[in-house]
Amino acid sequence: MLYRHFPSKAALTAAYLTQVRTERERSAAVTGSPADRLTALVSEVAAWTRRGDYRGCAFRNYLTEFPATDDEPARIARAYLHDTRQEIDALVTELGRPPLLADRLWLLIDALYAATGTDPEVAVDWARELVG
Repeated sequence: MLYRHFPSKAALTAAYLTQVRTERERSAAVTGSPADRLTALVSEVAAWTRRGDYRGCAFRNYLTEFPATDDEPARIARAYLHDTRQEIDALVTELGRPPLLADRLWLLIDALYAATGTDPEVAVDWARELVG
C-alpha cells in the first residue's frame, strides 16, 4: 500500500532515510559545551538502540545491503554518516582535544549500533569520561 505513494522503492527508502535523519538530528540537538554536545550525541544513539523497534542503524543497514549503489538512498546514508563524523571531529577540535578522541567516540557509536547486548549506558559513561 505504501508503495503507491512513491514512484519507486528507492524513492520510498530515500523518504524514510530523510525522516530518520530529521528525527535523529532533532533528538540530538543540544546546546552547551562541546563536551555536553558530544555526550548528548552518544546518549542519543544509546537511546535509539534501546527502542523496542530498533533494527540497527538505517543508514548503515542500507549501505551494507547495497554497498555498490549510488542511488538517492545511498547518497542520503553516506551524507548522514559523513556529516555526523564531521560534527564529532569539529566538536573535538572545539574542545581542544586530539583527533584520536573523535576516533574513539566514533568507535563507541559503531559499537552501539551493533547492539551486542552490552548496556548502552556503558558507552554513554565512557563518552562522558573521554570528553570530561
